[in-house]
Amino acid sequence: VLAYQRAMEDWPWVGVANFWFFKRATDAERDQAWYYFRMVEPDFTPMPVYQAMVDYTTGLTPALYPGTHQEDHWALYYASTESEEPGTDWAQGSGVDAEGASRTWRQTTAPGATLSFTYEGAGLSLTPGPVSGVIEVRIDDGSPRQVTLDGEPVWLVRRGSAFPVAWRSEQHQVALRVVQGALSVDQLKVQPPWDPMDGLILGALGLVLVAGWFVLRRRGRRTARLSG
Repeated sequence: VLAYQRAMEDWPWVGVANFWFFKRATDAERDQAWYYFRMVEPDFTPMPVYQAMVDYTTGLTPALYPGTHQEDHWALYYASTESEEPGTDWAQGSGVDAEGASRTWRQTTAPGATLSFTYEGAGLSLTPGPVSGVIEVRIDDGSPRQVTLDGEPVWLVRRGSAFPVAWRSEQHQVALRVVQGALSVDQLKVQPPWDPMDGLILGALGLVLVAGWFVLRRRGRRTARLSG
């Protein structure tokens, strides 16, 4: 269970993680080591790991963690209106980017249609589809603000601008609503909180460079005196 949590929160490069496997048809493979990586017995008797995964997933808040997430991420809730009706007004779009790579996105022009989700991190940016529009962005219980979409990535939250403690890992609620034109989602990118260790490492590296420069300078002067 902790491995799944670590992969989801700290290893965005992992992508989709599956449990291998749910069950085998019979116990004929009991002499194979991998047979014991299962959730239930062939007769569906649950193993302890099954209940552990049930407890973990039922108590889990779907969220976007640091990394890049596509428009079909399971934590994204698309609704037709602010009353949270199913997102039937959302359509799937596809095309190619400037480099010729294929891309997909979801979009809607329905007035009041919303996208809501939870994210944990600092900065948050949205890459929309190649359509234009004006959306309303609300973070937690803050005042809504309007953002114009023109196909280019936009900041929804700049790291350190909205939350005074940018190194603390906290979850935030985000709601996007159509104001004019289209709301489209190609991908969302979450920046990790600022880590104080980053500053310490950079500071230590700077000291090493300064010390190295000082040593080389002294050696150069000594060599010049000896040659003179």
